[in-house]
Amino acid sequence: MSIKDKENSAVQTHINILQNIISRMANNSANAKTWCITIVSAIIALLFDKNKTGLAYIALIPVAMFFFLDCYYLGLERFFRKQYNVFVLNLDGDSFQYAMVYKLIGPAGFFANLKNTIGGLFSFSTIPYYGIIVVLVLIIRKLVNAG
Repeated sequence: MSIKDKENSAVQTHINILQNIISRMANNSANAKTWCITIVSAIIALLFDKNKTGLAYIALIPVAMFFFLDCYYLGLERFFRKQYNVFVLNLDGDSFQYAMVYKLIGPAGFFANLKNTIGGLFSFSTIPYYGIIVVLVLIIRKLVNAG
């Protein structure tokens, strides 16, 4: 059995590792969204309870933090999806290298991670979600202070 054979256990293991990494990044992104809603809701509820609704802007801090964390996970997910596609395409092509099966390549350095994170900043899965939370916090603050 050739190393290029898709049924080779090393090839299957490499593909499974990449799929697991992609799944973890997607789960981390979903968890960031869930935790963001939970923490922002708790902050708003606490501010209402203490009659400090003028401080509702504090709820925007975790929104910003989770937004960037979510973008980081999304950037990593996209990076590893690309690695997966390159590996599978090379497996079928002439440019396949034996070492690719035994090497897991991640983003190299700060600037590579920053580039991936910036790519996630403009995603359809982040801008609307966190944008709506920001708008709702601002609306809540305006409505409570107007009343």
